[in-house]
Amino acid sequence: MRRPFLAAVLLAATACNEPLVDPPVYSDSTDGECGTLSCDDELQISLVALGGVFTGGEYRVVTAVADELDECGFVLSGEASDCGGDAPCVLTNDCTADFGFAVLPHFVLLRVQPAAEVVQLGIVRGNSSLVDVTLAPEYDEYWPNGSDCTPMCMIASASVDVP
Repeated sequence: MRRPFLAAVLLAATACNEPLVDPPVYSDSTDGECGTLSCDDELQISLVALGGVFTGGEYRVVTAVADELDECGFVLSGEASDCGGDAPCVLTNDCTADFGFAVLPHFVLLRVQPAAEVVQLGIVRGNSSLVDVTLAPEYDEYWPNGSDCTPMCMIASASVDVP
């Protein structure tokens, strides 16, 4: 039996085995020794506007990892007058996220830490549940200072359509 996370609506989500952005593998040292770059284990979740453009409104994002909830939110405006002529725009944000509104489809890239085998994701806009999905990402190793140097971090990505 499936227990709803935020609502009974389950929308399409596809987990990818490739990171959304290929992490660089390099050293910040020029003398052949290991560099000092750091990294964190994380899941990158790309929220993709199903219709191409995000609707303005207040979005709440809830993630659950090992029964621990994390909640954040952002407010988008669809009004050109609020956005200096280019809507949509971000009015407020307390999520660890990057917003991609320059090309279609629009996306919001969330970073979930720490890396987890299972992540539940719920998204609400206003009073409407938009997403209620469970993700089981596959992580790849990431060595920011080269494969013979520490640290080693785990990174995975997933894409979720948002109506």
